[in-house]
Parts: sequence; structure tokens; C-alpha cells
Amino acid sequence: MEQLLAFLHLIKPMSSELEQDLRSIIKHRTVKKGEYILKAGNVCKEMCFITKGLLRCFIEKDGKEIVTWLLKEGDVATAVVSFHDETRSDEYIQALEDSEMYYILKDELEEIYEKHMEFNYHGRKLTIMYQLEGRKQYNIMLSLSAQERYELLEKTKPDLITRVPAKQLASYLRITEPYLSNIKSQRKLETKQSPKE
Repeated sequence: MEQLLAFLHLIKPMSSELEQDLRSIIKHRTVKKGEYILKAGNVCKEMCFITKGLLRCFIEKDGKEIVTWLLKEGDVATAVVSFHDETRSDEYIQALEDSEMYYILKDELEEIYEKHMEFNYHGRKLTIMYQLEGRKQYNIMLSLSAQERYELLEKTKPDLITRVPAKQLASYLRITEPYLSNIKSQRKLETKQSPKE
């Protein structure tokens, strides 16, 4: 709980009344590797803050799973459209590792917004952060080559390269597993050959 509250305080310091109300309604959950938090066809009713572990969001198209998000400690996980519009989700959210998270239900979140106007600022900032991240990912997929996408991930989130199974990582990068293996081998070779400073 403290990690989540610290995260919210970083966005903007909260009043003690707001913090107390959040403590009373936010719930904790552990999720086993392979377990689903959401399945397509269901309405997403929760917003989760990951304190431990790794999740993937994916959709199914033409019988294939396409990974759209990889979320780890410190990330907020939800199916945005389904959560806000209260419509059936086309996304799945599944744990890739044993995970722990705190979550709030949609109805409870709306009550907090009504009771504490200050928390609307946090909601707006989180929404903007999610939209910006989504747009960045979209632009990356459109403008960068497969090699460049891998190198960017290696630079910005290197732990995902070792934590995420090759099949899921390849799907996220929109490449095949053999091509991912070739990129990894090439990068290892380049690292060995680069002069030490």
C-alpha cells in the first residue's frame, strides 16, 4: 500500500482525509503466473497498481495473440476503453510472473472523485500518462525498424528482455521468434566486440 500511496503523492501531495479514504477501499491481490486478471468479452471493473511481478495485455487476431502492453512494478494496469466506457473488453490481461498488486473498483474510484475533488487531478494525470505511453508505442511501431525497436527496449526497459518469454517479447516487438533470436545474438556479438573504455 505504501508504494502506491507514495506514487500518488509524487503526482501531487494528497490530504490526510483522501489518503485515509484510499486506504479504506483499495484492496490487495496476489496473482499466480498464467492467471488472468481480465479476459476478452468481460467488462474491466478494476484499475491495478503493480507492486511485484509482470503482466501482459494482449488481443487475439486471426487466431494469434498480439501483445500490446508489458507492465511491471510501478505500472498501472487496466483495459482503458473497457474500464472508462464500461464496455466489453477486447483485451486480455494475464500474469507472466507471480504478481502482487493493489486495485480499486470503478464504482469506488468514481465515489472518491466525487468526495475528493483534489483526486481528480491524479486521475487526469494518470489518464494523460497512459495516453502518452500508448501514443509513443504506436509511433515506435510505425517509425522504427525491428532492430531499432529492440535496441530502444534494451535501453529503456532492459529487464523486460530477460523477464519476458521470447514468444511474448517477439509479439510485443511485432517480429518472429527466430528474428528476435538473431537480434539478440547480434547484440551480444556487438557487445563483445565493442572496445572497452
